[in-house]
Amino acid sequence: MASYSTQDAEGCSASGSIAVLNSGDAFYQCVTTSLTPNAAYKTGFLYKNAAGSGTAYCGYIFYDGFNCSGNELTNFALGASSDGTTWAAGTNTGTLPAGTTSISILCDAFLGTGYYDEIYFNQSSTSTF
Repeated sequence: MASYSTQDAEGCSASGSIAVLNSGDAFYQCVTTSLTPNAAYKTGFLYKNAAGSGTAYCGYIFYDGFNCSGNELTNFALGASSDGTTWAAGTNTGTLPAGTTSISILCDAFLGTGYYDEIYFNQSSTSTF
């Protein structure tokens, strides 16, 4: 199970990160608001491995139905590798497919246990940033 951690990419004592410390642990978010099909997006996260080096993955699935249901329009996996001492960035840009009404984001500890911070999904009002 994912949990809160005081580990923070910016060293902010009032913030923290999501700890995914056991193989099979995961966290999930369904994005359903403020999506603009055919507009550019940027997405990403910061990751720091808990012990030694490892790789974090988040999977993104774009749906034509609300609440991450309906037909899958496209998908991709986003990774970041950390040596356990520094935060590594996983980033991606693209154009939201026509018909998208929700996006599933699932991050897990399949290949690396550690901490996720500054997770974002931003869109431009045009086809580019």
